[in-house]
Amino acid sequence: MLTLVWTCIPVHLPAFLDVSEKSLPPSTIRRHKAADGIDQFGFEVMPCSRCEKRGAICKMVEGKKKCGLCVRLGRPCDVTGTPLNSLTRIITEAKRLDQREAEAEELLSRRREAFARLSVNWTSLCPSWNLVESASVI
Repeated sequence: MLTLVWTCIPVHLPAFLDVSEKSLPPSTIRRHKAADGIDQFGFEVMPCSRCEKRGAICKMVEGKKKCGLCVRLGRPCDVTGTPLNSLTRIITEAKRLDQREAEAEELLSRRREAFARLSVNWTSLCPSWNLVESASVI
């Protein structure tokens, strides 16, 4: 099975159409050049809905609100701008903190059990402890 993945690469028309850049409107030429720059120098982000739908790699540059594909197409973009490497670091840190929390809860549980055993052992070794404990409550 062959799977095609769209990437944010320049859209070139087939040679048999023989369309020169001069025949395109200036706004389209500007958009394509801007999109080429985003594709070349941009960083990969969480995909916008258009890139996600097409299976494209979503790239953007700092200070811009559109990804390369949406710029190229002249369409609105709902990209969040969250870099994938930042997201990876956040997920890794969250997993590390979850692991540390689980270890701390396990340690606390073991210490509570040990304390309960010591309390039971202490009262069985020293019956007068119950009397002292009762007197302190009064």
